[in-house]
Amino acid sequence: MAQGDDDLDRLAAGVALLDARGRVVRLNRAAIAIVQANDGLMLIDDLLRALSLERTMQLQDLIDGTVQVGLHAGPGGTLQIERPSGRPPWIVLVLPLIRQRSPQWHPDAVAAIFISESRDPGSGSVAE
Repeated sequence: MAQGDDDLDRLAAGVALLDARGRVVRLNRAAIAIVQANDGLMLIDDLLRALSLERTMQLQDLIDGTVQVGLHAGPGGTLQIERPSGRPPWIVLVLPLIRQRSPQWHPDAVAAIFISESRDPGSGSVAE
């Protein structure tokens, strides 16, 4: 997994870039801090995982649908990940990348995951 000093590291949100197999090929600094905190999300064998099996399966379904290369790639989506610390949940947004633009971040990146803290923990809804 590559790391570098670029525009992704200037973002406050965590960003994970994924290859066509759904494996993380790049984390920005915020995402590194998020997974190192082990507070709801973790990185195991270059795969992003939630602490709960149910959320991990939902996250993997989003990733699998998004990383499909070509016209069949899914639109992505959002998922709320609870945190054992009791802090507001993570909002995880999975999106396909435009192939012509992603090589500046990583040549194998086909999708991105943006991770941010929910601003309204009581709503139970995902980001609008």
